[in-house]
Amino acid sequence: RPRGGGAATAARVCAFYEAYFGARATVADGGARCAVAVGLHQALVFRDAVGSEEVGEYDGHHIAVYVNGFAAAYERLARAGLVWDNPRFPHLTYPNRSAALGHAEFRVRTIADPETGEALYELEHEVRSLEHATFSGRAWLGEPPPAEAATCDDATPGRGASPGG
Repeated sequence: RPRGGGAATAARVCAFYEAYFGARATVADGGARCAVAVGLHQALVFRDAVGSEEVGEYDGHHIAVYVNGFAAAYERLARAGLVWDNPRFPHLTYPNRSAALGHAEFRVRTIADPETGEALYELEHEVRSLEHATFSGRAWLGEPPPAEAATCDDATPGRGASPGG
């Protein structure tokens, strides 16, 4: 649940994923809900907190995502100051593109409005290249990605909401 200022924060979360990752993202409910396609029938779903609903402090949870255009995503996020070194892993730092490519990963912790830079939500993303040793979809490389992507309609509880697959 995004904690940003006012209504339609989820729409700005969608803008983050579109701008920095080139992801397909769908806004619904007047900008109060966002689904970001992260795989076939899989989506990250964000919704605005309602009324007095509390959004807890960041507790260290994270997701791992494999992305096309890894180097370009790194460059965009680094320019915005959003690449983050998790102190739990001092051997994994990402001061430049070469280091990120060498590790085949980098990390981002803050979801920020791409226009204003305002922090909207904290969720650590371990962003992995398709060259990462743990990528299990190697057989798919060279094949075009599926035309079908998840939408807000796919992201109902228990269906399509898991980023890890």
